Amino acid sequence: PLNLPADASDIRLRLDDSPQALFRSALDDLLGYPYGGVEQTASQLLPLSIAYPSLASSPQTRDRLRLIMQNSRLRLVQMAGPSASFTWWGQDGEPDAFLTAYAYYADWYASKALDISLPPEHWQRVLEVYAKQAGDTPLLQRALILSFAKQMQLPVNTLLSGLMDDLAKARGAGADSVMDGGEDSLVMNAPDSALGLASARVLAASLARQLKMPLPEAFNRQVDAAQQQLAVSSAPFAEALVLSLQAFDPARAKALLERVLPQQSTLERALVLSWLQRSIEQAAPAVTLTPGDGWKARQSATGETYWQWQGAQVPTSLALNGAQERPLQAALSFQSQQPPVASMAVSITRRLSRLVPGDEAFTFKLEPVGNKPLSSDSLYLDEVIINSKAPTPLRYGMLEVPLPPGADVERTTWGIQLVGKADSEPTALEKARFEPGQMAYAVPVDALSGELRLRHLVRFSQKGQFNLPPVRFTQVYAPQNQAREQKPALGQVTVN
Repeated sequence: PLNLPADASDIRLRLDDSPQALFRSALDDLLGYPYGGVEQTASQLLPLSIAYPSLASSPQTRDRLRLIMQNSRLRLVQMAGPSASFTWWGQDGEPDAFLTAYAYYADWYASKALDISLPPEHWQRVLEVYAKQAGDTPLLQRALILSFAKQMQLPVNTLLSGLMDDLAKARGAGADSVMDGGEDSLVMNAPDSALGLASARVLAASLARQLKMPLPEAFNRQVDAAQQQLAVSSAPFAEALVLSLQAFDPARAKALLERVLPQQSTLERALVLSWLQRSIEQAAPAVTLTPGDGWKARQSATGETYWQWQGAQVPTSLALNGAQERPLQAALSFQSQQPPVASMAVSITRRLSRLVPGDEAFTFKLEPVGNKPLSSDSLYLDEVIINSKAPTPLRYGMLEVPLPPGADVERTTWGIQLVGKADSEPTALEKARFEPGQMAYAVPVDALSGELRLRHLVRFSQKGQFNLPPVRFTQVYAPQNQAREQKPALGQVTVN
């Protein structure tokens, strides 16, 4: 029997549990991630580029994967700052050394896969940003940057010496708050935790041995304890790091791939796949089992076969047809609304106003909608106000704003002027910045401190009555931290 939640959707069944199929499945989940900031785009590009030679078996799959890589590279180019460096989502501001290195590292592999030749000085940007930002970059991120740079054949000896000296002086930031299942990101959310520092020490020691560099005495005394801490951790990132530094163990790699899940951080999933890349080369035995009625065979972006549920109701049981030659671990995935695990000191308010043409061209007055029906002929201002009472800025947030079917956010706000109270001067509407989603739009918030107002123009084209969930704010790298609109302003919507 299957005990799926009543609202389960996009129900998929995978009947191939070979290492190659598990790798493809985890990569497909990454490629299906709905939003594309610098980290998420690089996290799709990196494992795909590494696995591409093994995946490109048929011309159709090869062309599809090349197109994904080309589009991902183009998106990274579009998000690069004026100095060819990166912030989290291509916003203005100081470049982030880790995200810059990670984007270049993914692009280095993609360039190799696509046979694109770039001059050696192009990759030097990684070390230039590192040199400027090292003092403000967490030690685990610095260790990862140097491991990327070494693979890109950049000189790292001097920088590694400095990192080992800094690690020798570092102390963990109290008790670990990292979830063992890997739902939150060790690298982005808790790099200075005890597990984060242990990972940095093990990685730095491994790099030093590869480069035949001596370990500073104070640092060397820390390495054994760090290795032991990683060995007993059940966090997928820590386990994958340990495996990557040892001779390839197919059985342990397969067991770990089974634990790489869509709810985990995109960054950690991508690094785990890059470290377990030899799994894609393992021969996959044929699977002859098929599910019963209601399931339809589909092919994923990487060429993996899975079964999609087509029935009107959520399935309650699973029956398989065919000869089973060995024990098989089937995987069932679905999407479902989850209640927040940890509430945040964040309030969310949403207001919808109709734009009423003013006396001059491109000038509009705002008319509050309240409970009135919406018109498919009108343009609306959707305003969301988020207010944080947290003592420190909340990093790496995502605001998800639900929309009814047929609603669209206007991509341009150019020239539009809004008139407030009587006799006040018209004010220009700020540039739209959002990520389109499935019956929603999302706004990345690099750091939330105090109040933030976000305004977008929306049209509602499909007539009918709709129920919408509340607006939600989530910390991307600690998704258990969520805040929701208490009383959804657009809980029930009628469009005429």
